[in-house]
Amino acid sequence: MQANSGEARPSAPDGLRPDLGPRLPATAARSSLAPAMSSPRVRFPIGTSDFRTVRADGFVYVDKTALIDDVLTESAQVLLAPRPRRFGKTLNLSMLRYFFEKSAEDRRALFAGLAVASSESAWAHFQRYPVIFMTFKDVKPSTSSPKFLPGQPAKIGPHPEPLSRGKRGSGLRGSSPSPPGRGGPRG
Repeated sequence: MQANSGEARPSAPDGLRPDLGPRLPATAARSSLAPAMSSPRVRFPIGTSDFRTVRADGFVYVDKTALIDDVLTESAQVLLAPRPRRFGKTLNLSMLRYFFEKSAEDRRALFAGLAVASSESAWAHFQRYPVIFMTFKDVKPSTSSPKFLPGQPAKIGPHPEPLSRGKRGSGLRGSSPSPPGRGGPRG
């Protein structure tokens, strides 16, 4: 036992450090890294938001298919997925689409080895529903639209054509008379 500032610590056998594990000689560490560097590179699906492409092209995929069970067991009518940009919202919706959408093509291979593959309750819903899939991922604001920054109030100015007072409907394009009981002469 070694004493270290009044505290007893067990001594470790040669080559081992209790806090860091085995200590390798520098030559062994270098030679063990060489085979790892020649192995195929891991591919991340940066910018790819299509579930089929991610699975078929061998990209790394963090299994989020448990979301399918969550959607099926949740009693909510609306699924809200508030996440920051680049957090996989479109990829998750694409995954839901490929699972639920009616198709003549058998898509079971896309889900092989994933969490949903072992869920019998989810497979009862596999490829059984018509799906409308819309994404606004690639929509960019037009140059003519006002630009509002998060956290800043919108700047609202005067109406470009002031409304005139006087005769009902004057100054308004396409206006119609007020319905009865709403301040008009009839009510």
